Amino acid sequence: MKVIDELLLRATELTNLNNILALLQWDQEVMMPPAATADRAGQFSTLSAIIHRKITDPVLGDLLKQASENTSMFSAKDNALLRIICREHLRNVKLPEQFVA
Repeated sequence: MKVIDELLLRATELTNLNNILALLQWDQEVMMPPAATADRAGQFSTLSAIIHRKITDPVLGDLLKQASENTSMFSAKDNALLRIICREHLRNVKLPEQFVA
């Protein structure tokens, strides 16, 4: 599998997980019963930790480094994806998982 294909696969998974987190937040603000806040906090914490582990995965860092060395081989769309994932990876590796959760 090409590096950019692996990055696209990981980006899609991260996007889906972040969309699930957003849906949970919407539900909390709109429909969730007040007594469910403690459970929802646990769901937020668990999902946030999973997302953090995936975006800070050292294998992802290696893929990003490898891809960054070959940007001339990628389309403009692929390079944009690479920039976004790199930015998110670098931002998140500075935060401990416990803080994110």
